[in-house]
Amino acid sequence: MGMTYLRLMENAGAACSKYIYDYIRSDDRPCRKITILCGSGKNAGDGLVIARKLKQSGFDVSVIFVYDCMKAGDTIEMYTRCDGLDIRFYKASLHCDEAEFEIDSADIIVDAIFGIGFKGELDEATASIIEQANLSRAKRISIDVPSGLSAEGECPIYIKADVTIAIAALKPVHLLHVDKIGKAVTVDISIPENCFPENTANVIIPTTENIIKVLPKKSDNAHKGDFGRAVIIAGSMNYQGAAVLSANACVRSGAGITQLIFPKSAYPAIAPKVTEPILLPVASSAEGTISAMAEFEIHNAIKSADAVLIGCGLGNNEETNSIVYHVIRNAECPIVIDADGINAVAKNIDILKEAKAPLILTPHPGEMSRLTGKNVGTSVPERIMTALKFSEEYNVVVVLKGANTIVASNNLPVFINTTGNNGMATGGSGDTLAGIITALLAQSAKVFDAAAAGVFIHGLAADRVAEKHSKRGMTPTDIINELPDTYGLFE
Repeated sequence: MGMTYLRLMENAGAACSKYIYDYIRSDDRPCRKITILCGSGKNAGDGLVIARKLKQSGFDVSVIFVYDCMKAGDTIEMYTRCDGLDIRFYKASLHCDEAEFEIDSADIIVDAIFGIGFKGELDEATASIIEQANLSRAKRISIDVPSGLSAEGECPIYIKADVTIAIAALKPVHLLHVDKIGKAVTVDISIPENCFPENTANVIIPTTENIIKVLPKKSDNAHKGDFGRAVIIAGSMNYQGAAVLSANACVRSGAGITQLIFPKSAYPAIAPKVTEPILLPVASSAEGTISAMAEFEIHNAIKSADAVLIGCGLGNNEETNSIVYHVIRNAECPIVIDADGINAVAKNIDILKEAKAPLILTPHPGEMSRLTGKNVGTSVPERIMTALKFSEEYNVVVVLKGANTIVASNNLPVFINTTGNNGMATGGSGDTLAGIITALLAQSAKVFDAAAAGVFIHGLAADRVAEKHSKRGMTPTDIINELPDTYGLFE
């Protein structure tokens, strides 16, 4: 398009320096001293532009070169443009004491060592500088990718950034490793839209605007019938909490009517904890699960439903499997299949092809392994491919849970979630998520949209709980109680 790499480097450094300037001004802590860590490539050139711009804005700026020589011609040019400015330059190998002092005494450390260019392992000297920077009291801001991480992510030693400034566009690491990058922000460096490859659209990044479009608008003249009927088939003597959590999450997420179907044997445990849903206790098996004798009542209930959830705490035996298969074959509204519903499907995978209505499956990695008969890898790219392949083969929406939960559907972009935290790693979180998704379906959200929005809102509510209290000791009930305020963010 006629723009030089040198011009792009200048734009990148200028955009990053403006963000850093605004970041400093928004912070209550006084900041005068900025130390910039530069490598030998083009990321270092961005760092040198930042050094020049921040020095011209009146800050005390020093630059530490992690390596002895600069390899990129544009970076060397940016170094010469710093001539005449009172910027202190050091080589880490020659000025060990000075470099250590600059890092330890900095208010802000800007990491411009590698950017997207790093692969493999750190050498000992670079690792030492990164570890020292991580011990500093300074706020750490990485340019494009925290040094030590690749554009995809994995590495044991890396800059623990408070903020990562993505140049022009987010990279995989910004979505797949949100726990390692601090706050991710994107700066524009004037690359025209038509320079981006078309396949960058195959991943959806959740935004507030996306979620607002999914949530139903409530008229002043609305009544409960306008917001759908959700039928939840869940619970057993041993897992009564799953039924309670999924039903209460559904109510808190706006379903007009929520009906909970569960075994009579669990009535004393379930009924006192769910006051809003309509209760339909049905025949119990000898194991305390729903009996196959309840099939007729369940059939009648799902005929009037706008969305069905089956599986949370259902139990896993021939009778519950039979109920799951009947619902899949006969429901004419979207179905969310969770937990023991997934275990039933794993025993008869082709039942998915007999469904009359859209299906959402919400497996964790272990359940996904049972569905596919293969071990599901822990890396996000592996999880994406597993979810995509399964969704395409069986024409279902897959919500593959975990850090950065993935939502995949045939012929649609992959949604990668960026909300949530490790406080959610406790029994019942999945039941809560299933109830949220079911409520959104009942309110006429499209199937993929309901799954993606449900995952985002679930995680956001958990983040709000963590902010108010802590991650440790967080319960699914805490998340459910936070849902009304969380939805209020989108009104």
